Amino acid sequence: MMGLSIRYTMTTPLSDTEAVRTLVADMRRLAIGLSFEKVGPVVEIVRPLPLICFPFRPGNGCEVTAFGFCKLPLSERWQWSYSCCTQQASRPEHGGLENFLRCHRAIIDLLEAIKLSGLAGIEVKDDGGYWERRDPKKLAEAVQAWIDVDMISEDE
Repeated sequence: MMGLSIRYTMTTPLSDTEAVRTLVADMRRLAIGLSFEKVGPVVEIVRPLPLICFPFRPGNGCEVTAFGFCKLPLSERWQWSYSCCTQQASRPEHGGLENFLRCHRAIIDLLEAIKLSGLAGIEVKDDGGYWERRDPKKLAEAVQAWIDVDMISEDE
């Protein structure tokens, strides 16, 4: 899906698998306290690369996303990069602007909670600028600009 998105990378100095399991479980507990539609269980995959994560659905129309860590090949480092398109949550059939704002802000709130708690290093690229400004009005204007661009593209 294309459109206004949040892209994020998380890093941890932890190398022990059990410690990373605990870290991901702690991040999941933070997610449960936010306004997500659904928070899934911690999932662990061993092959082809070790992966520990939990999926969650921010809300109607928003892409399912996930937080966790993957162990890089030939390395003891665990990291995570992911992207979630939130723009579609703004469509009227999904709940409109209010739904979009709730979904987008909840993801940013979780990223901020993880960063502030010291659970992981966080880098965020937020097309809506909310990560940088924490201004709901500017976020609403940003999603409208993306919607307007999509409408022009459809007309061409």
